[in-house]
Amino acid sequence: MINYLRRFVRAIETKTLALSKSIKARVLYNDNDKLKENEIARNNVAYAVPSDVDPDSVYLADNLTQFEEIAVMESVTDKENKIKENDVSDEYIDYSNDDKKPAPTLPKYPDSYRQAIYPAGKSSPTDQTEGGKPNIQMIRKWVEDVKLAGKSQRELEMEYNTMYEQDSLGVWDNKKMDRLVKSIAFVVSRKIWYVGRKPSSMSDSEWDNDTRHMRPDDQSYSKGEKGKKYGYDAAENWGDTGNPYIQDEYSYTSGDPDERGRKK
Repeated sequence: MINYLRRFVRAIETKTLALSKSIKARVLYNDNDKLKENEIARNNVAYAVPSDVDPDSVYLADNLTQFEEIAVMESVTDKENKIKENDVSDEYIDYSNDDKKPAPTLPKYPDSYRQAIYPAGKSSPTDQTEGGKPNIQMIRKWVEDVKLAGKSQRELEMEYNTMYEQDSLGVWDNKKMDRLVKSIAFVVSRKIWYVGRKPSSMSDSEWDNDTRHMRPDDQSYSKGEKGKKYGYDAAENWGDTGNPYIQDEYSYTSGDPDERGRKK
């Protein structure tokens, strides 16, 4: 009994440490707690791995200490690079109009992510009034200046194939590039509307706890023309599982916008 309790005390401690570093983790309390497709487990702790990582490729050796285990998962989740690759930096989210454009700049972590960008355009966790939508033109500029800047044509083709869930795309041209930029800008802006963008001073779990109550209603981002203009259905078509951002089981994940709803 004592060993049983010790095991779960350690599991809870490990989960708490993982969450403090924005690593998704949960305790497996019994045999009925089954692993999800994107999870791996060790010592009664299940870790979620990023969507671009095969869970079978992650190995946690039996002799790892608690801190070594967390270090491996930090390497697997690669949060800092995921954030710089997929979350808009302060320089591109500060501007309310397109007359004040920042010079192209590579984001630095944590300095470029100091601001708290709350869901639904709200100004604080106590604000009850929805504000304006994210400036998608500035986000589009971030996609061009930062996210896709310096990528080879092959890398751009891979981004395109991933976005549209296809194996090949034919001849690469400016039309496809424009479509890719618009689609990325749309999904990033949509995520900010529903769940915000955390500051670098907070973990994913801290941001989730502080802002969960602020999330707006389903179908409140794209009213029609914006979605169609940016390559998405007029309505927010999330498929059979629905809008993940408004579901109780969704917990904020930095650097991972949901891409569903795009036109094939």
